[in-house]
Amino acid sequence: MGDRLARTDGGGARGRGRTAGSAGWVTALTRAGVVLAGSYVGLLLLPDRLVVYLSTRVGPDVRDTIVLLWVILVFVLLSWGLVALQRGRGRTR
Repeated sequence: MGDRLARTDGGGARGRGRTAGSAGWVTALTRAGVVLAGSYVGLLLLPDRLVVYLSTRVGPDVRDTIVLLWVILVFVLLSWGLVALQRGRGRTR
């Protein structure tokens, strides 16, 4: 593992090259961004739009039930996606 981090992509002598470890940071930040964006859209933005849409069309009990089911579904999907992203992390070798 130590020599994996020591390899560079031919950058320069002053440490300007990207190491294999820095590529891992980019991948990790990308995955974190995907999870954060999915959480924002699925758990905040879409439920808000759903409440606005349903508030004039159905009663409060039905509306709250639909929004609750939506949030549960999104949470399960996000959890599954996070596990899938974590499993893919070990296959880069």
